[in-house]
Amino acid sequence: ILSEGFKDELTESRLAGKLDRFMRLSQNPLVRIMPLPLKNLFLKIGARHADRRISAVISNIGRVEMPREFEDSIRQFSACVGGRYIKLTLGTYRDRLVVSFTSPFRETNVQRRFFRLLSDMGIDIEISSNL
Repeated sequence: ILSEGFKDELTESRLAGKLDRFMRLSQNPLVRIMPLPLKNLFLKIGARHADRRISAVISNIGRVEMPREFEDSIRQFSACVGGRYIKLTLGTYRDRLVVSFTSPFRETNVQRRFFRLLSDMGIDIEISSNL
């Protein structure tokens, strides 16, 4: 599902279209003469509206590499990002993929289902938590 969404949304034409709309808005003569406090108000309203469509955020820090002299002393890297949404951060060091969840919510159903899905697929997982 996620892969299909990325394929649909992250095409050159889709991204170019979004960028073009933002550029046209910023070049709009009315927007250009609008006082900054009024622009900020509209940006806040727009951000709130956009936030309603976001349920989670995914960040991939990619593959982490270290100098050879440190490799055997480091087991893994993880990154945690706070915020208003559930955030999933991925990072790889050597042969370990670390998946970190941060959430403003006490409920852990999303995390539990995610890791159960990986386990059901036969993937070895190790879970650590601060709860």
